[in-house]
Amino acid sequence: MTKSYLSIFFLAFTLFILGAGAVNAYCANSSVVYIDVVHDGSFSTCPITVDPGDSAVIWYKYIDAGEGSSYKYDSRTLFKDDSQISCTTTQGVDDCGEKWSNFSVTFPSTPGSYVYKVGAYASSSSGGSCGSTEGLTQSCAVTVSPPPAISVSPTSKNYGNVDIGSTSDQVFTVTNSGGGTLSGTVTFPSVPFSCSGDCTASYSLGAGSSRTYTIRFSPTVAGAASGTMSFTGGGGATVSLSGTGTVPPAFSLSPNDFSFDYGNVNVGGNDTRVYTVTNSGGGNLIGGVSVSGAGFSCTGVCDGYNLSAGSSKSYTIRFAPDSAGAKSGSVQFTSAPGRTVSLSGTGFVPTLTFPSGSWHRIWYSTSGASPAFSSANFLGEGAGSNDMNGNSPNVASEAFTTDWQGNSVAFGWSNTVGFTSGRTINVPADNLYRFTVGADDGIRLYVSDADNVLQLQDGCTNWADHGYATQTCDVFLSAGNHKVQLDYYENGGTAKVSFTPAMYFQTSTTELRQGDPVTLTASCLGSCEGRVVSFQIYSATQPPNPAFAVASCTISGGTCSIQYTRNGSSDETLSLWALVDINSNSTWNPEDKSNVIAITWTVCQKTPARRSDSITVPLVGGGTCAVTIEHLGRDDSDSGAENNVSYETLESDLNGAFPDSRKLGMDDNPGGCQNNLQFTNEWTPPESGALSVKSTKNDYNAGHDLEYGYKLTASNSCTIISAVRETCDRGPSSTCQDPTITSPTKIIELAQPWWPSISDIVTSAQHRYTIVPDTAPTITEVGDFGTLPDQEWHNSNPVVNVNFQDDFGLNNGFYQIDCPLGICDPDTWLPLFTNHSGTSYNTAGFSFSIPEGVHRIYFKSDDDAGHDYSFYSEVKKDTLPPIPTPTIAMPPASGYRASDNEYWFKAGNYNITIVDNDDTTPGVGNYSDLDTSSCFYRIWDLGTGDATSLTSRSCTSFIPLRVGIGLDCVTENLERCQLELWSRDRARNWRIFTRNLNVDRTAPSAQ
Repeated sequence: MTKSYLSIFFLAFTLFILGAGAVNAYCANSSVVYIDVVHDGSFSTCPITVDPGDSAVIWYKYIDAGEGSSYKYDSRTLFKDDSQISCTTTQGVDDCGEKWSNFSVTFPSTPGSYVYKVGAYASSSSGGSCGSTEGLTQSCAVTVSPPPAISVSPTSKNYGNVDIGSTSDQVFTVTNSGGGTLSGTVTFPSVPFSCSGDCTASYSLGAGSSRTYTIRFSPTVAGAASGTMSFTGGGGATVSLSGTGTVPPAFSLSPNDFSFDYGNVNVGGNDTRVYTVTNSGGGNLIGGVSVSGAGFSCTGVCDGYNLSAGSSKSYTIRFAPDSAGAKSGSVQFTSAPGRTVSLSGTGFVPTLTFPSGSWHRIWYSTSGASPAFSSANFLGEGAGSNDMNGNSPNVASEAFTTDWQGNSVAFGWSNTVGFTSGRTINVPADNLYRFTVGADDGIRLYVSDADNVLQLQDGCTNWADHGYATQTCDVFLSAGNHKVQLDYYENGGTAKVSFTPAMYFQTSTTELRQGDPVTLTASCLGSCEGRVVSFQIYSATQPPNPAFAVASCTISGGTCSIQYTRNGSSDETLSLWALVDINSNSTWNPEDKSNVIAITWTVCQKTPARRSDSITVPLVGGGTCAVTIEHLGRDDSDSGAENNVSYETLESDLNGAFPDSRKLGMDDNPGGCQNNLQFTNEWTPPESGALSVKSTKNDYNAGHDLEYGYKLTASNSCTIISAVRETCDRGPSSTCQDPTITSPTKIIELAQPWWPSISDIVTSAQHRYTIVPDTAPTITEVGDFGTLPDQEWHNSNPVVNVNFQDDFGLNNGFYQIDCPLGICDPDTWLPLFTNHSGTSYNTAGFSFSIPEGVHRIYFKSDDDAGHDYSFYSEVKKDTLPPIPTPTIAMPPASGYRASDNEYWFKAGNYNITIVDNDDTTPGVGNYSDLDTSSCFYRIWDLGTGDATSLTSRSCTSFIPLRVGIGLDCVTENLERCQLELWSRDRARNWRIFTRNLNVDRTAPSAQ
């Protein structure tokens, strides 16, 4: 072990020696102890590290700072560790004085930490002792540690077989597995080995530390290779290296594809391609096969490969599309090296081609009854074999019949074979057309609709095994080109298939009157063009016969029409059909015969009675209004007379979901059976408070001056307040008629007039009517009865001032007096006004007679809607004056009553009381008490005729009246006065009565 030389390190301590009790001066002296260590021949500064079992020399020196003074120790002793050094110094004796001494030590063999020290004891002989205590010491720490050691892992490496051109790496780790510091260098191996990464050759590693080196094997030639790597320090180490360079595998693919396209493959079918993998190099080629993409797969042997040099393995890759269209995928050979091959293909469905001027056929093999054609069973495209008569099924005309019997049908197949075929047909005009198909075995027909979508025709479909049979179907086709698809299969036995356009028959109506024409129409495509159609009476028991013909026409543009009229005198029904010799073989084939139509002729059904319909109109705010529409016509040559017109309903939608129209035929002869004018009235579904009605001329015969229109009648609950024209279709000189509504009305009658020229006639007119609720009239008393408006009772017949009001039109007003129990006799109403055309009426002073007493006067009115309203007012009549029976209460001892009307008094002033005995009992003639504010009196001088003014007095049952007697009425010492009293009842009937008041101023004398 190498030791470094260190400088000498001195430590100085001051020693104080304490005596027992007082401090001795000698003990207070200062001294110094020095220590040094010589290890491995050189001085080392403490602390030091040594190897186990090492030895060293420890040098020490003691200096008494107070040497030669009065402070010297009495004695001093050096020690090392806990042992006394054989050196004792007494005061004045320097045996252990200032000189270097040493002692040897051997360090422990067990690693650890240790302390070595020297020191001095001091004592005093001058009266005290410093004690046997360590006065001052100097120590050295020593660590016993093991030496560094080298460890390399792994100690050797065989890289095995490594392909030429490839590399293999190994990491080696160098560690100081001892103590101290491991210092050294590494020597790297030569090619084909080399260091990779951090390749610093030197290293310095503390205890337990390590570092790594990456050594790479890179063979450039085949064969074994070896090398070494050496390390220094800690005893050193050597690592042996070995490896073998080998030739790598090589990937070879046959066919040498990087991409491949399978092309068109029938949906349901498949195509395959075989790939062979070969190891054209050395070693082993290891990998697998992975296929991706819809429709692509590996079939047969599909496991992985492990190929030695020159070995091969084959794989079958299949494309089986399950739908039409382009597909893509890949096959991957996963070895290194390997390859990915891109795959593509197209799912193909054999498809009919449109438009086509001839039948295009796609053939399939089939299996069993009612087969489904599958592209997996596709045989090819073409006409197929000629039949037994040499006829090719691929003909240009629409019609064909192919009869193979038991011979080859197509592609060598005579059974379990079929086709789907198609062509384009041109339709000259919108119409119903008929087709006839036949087959042994299955057949079905599709024809495209207006949207060019093929629709299966059930009537021409029998997709099952059967002997030869025909089916017929009727199809409405619009003008233009249409696709036709015919499917057929043969499952066993003989084979036959046919298709032909057939005759279709239709009529303008199936119910009409004797004498009215019916239009017969025949339609047929293709081969029918230019041929004569015979319309015949159908017989279920006899074949077609020209003797049964009723009319004929020639097909042009796929159709022909003719009118046929019968003039029988009774109802009858006949069945007609149309026939044509399509194939010109003078034989009535199934396709030559049309459908059968039964037509019924009846005698005239017209009637002069109008047709009418009812419509319910919702009203704004709630409620409904029933509106009746009567369909009317007029004959202008008879001044618009309606009784010269007869009607017949031709069509109506009154039973539909929204009953909204009626078509009528009109004849200007009440007994006629012709339809000189046909028109339609229709109305939209009513809106809230509104109704739109449209009149339209449908057919018109010249020379007839007929108007057409309608009459609207609103029910009691509503009225029509306005009309607005919405549309008007007319000739250049004609004018649409509009309803005139100046005030609310219940009835609207509107007719569009005839014009001399048919081109000028009004074709249609539509109006919108506003309809509102109609309420009952109101009746109010706007004036009192009689001449005294502030009185409850009246003294004469009452005068009526009653106001009648209605929203839309009064009609009549009535009155009745004293209805028993408030129930008026409907037959005894007396008229106030009748047939009034306004919305208000006032009686304006109408008077009537009633007997005396209390009475109720009832009033009633109705309006144009038929609403009734009644009202009553109470009236009291009293024409008789009051019947008072007044008497004068005489003052006591003041006079006497000579009679009821004659009273005598002494001279003086008196209070007299007049008693009102008014009789209010019914039947006597007075029906009211006195009017308490209508009593008056005055006094007459009977001698002179003078009178005082009327003086008002309060009218009560007892009327105190102070009368001055003897003041005014003087005649020969007699005063003759008359008291005149006035009163009236509440009916203002006056009553006047008088009383004579006489004054006797002369006393009686004796004679």
